[in-house]
Amino acid sequence: MMINAVCDACGCHFKLTSLGQSRLVVSHKQIDVTYFVCPSCGKLYVVSVADFKWYMLSGELQAVTKRVNRAIKKQDETLLRKLYGIQAVKRDRLASHESSLLKMYRGRLTTEPDGRGGVELCIDRANTDVED
Repeated sequence: MMINAVCDACGCHFKLTSLGQSRLVVSHKQIDVTYFVCPSCGKLYVVSVADFKWYMLSGELQAVTKRVNRAIKKQDETLLRKLYGIQAVKRDRLASHESSLLKMYRGRLTTEPDGRGGVELCIDRANTDVED
């Protein structure tokens, strides 16, 4: 992966070659966060947040998608229409949950030096009411 990026905070142009991934426990719940950091100013960009419910909804969507693919092979138009409706509902539920997770955790996460020249993702205790 190689993406040209520009930091909103400092205007630095950089090539994004990889994303960071961290697993955190927040309020006794595990979350997986995908992110990147501006190499110039250190601004954190949260790309996605996933929790148990996200994985459950994602699994349901994948299962329906497999059924859609089988119905396409069988050329079953009636079943296909029904499954497309179910698939749309599952996709909307997943997107809504993703959006709520991003709203919940953006601004509540920060990075700290990890002692190996990189960064570690953590909860910003000064800027949140979320507890570990």
